[in-house]
Amino acid sequence: MYDLMVEPEEEDAEWCWEEVEGALQSLGLSVGEGGCLPANAEGTVWVDVGLPDSPGVLLLAVRAKEDGRAETIRQATDIAFYLAERLGGVVVDMQLGGRVLPEHRQLIEAEFLR
Repeated sequence: MYDLMVEPEEEDAEWCWEEVEGALQSLGLSVGEGGCLPANAEGTVWVDVGLPDSPGVLLLAVRAKEDGRAETIRQATDIAFYLAERLGGVVVDMQLGGRVLPEHRQLIEAEFLR
């Protein structure tokens, strides 16, 4: 599993559920009960929103199956960077251990395909 986290830009900040729900709906995803939402037809990319039992969302996880396909990681990074831009957040690559700027997306793909 390859994980990208989307976190608010400001430390100790959170998004309200309505913001997150709106961003996900603009991608064609429905929050419903929360949890892991399939984000592509192949079932290789998911968005984990947690459970809507708290007033705010501290982070979102975009997870990709390690299937060796560049398209899978491109879909995951597209979703992660879209959500970060829409919600005012940053993308954190859990494998590389830090924030990833949009202009360095190719680093994520290279790491994923290694």
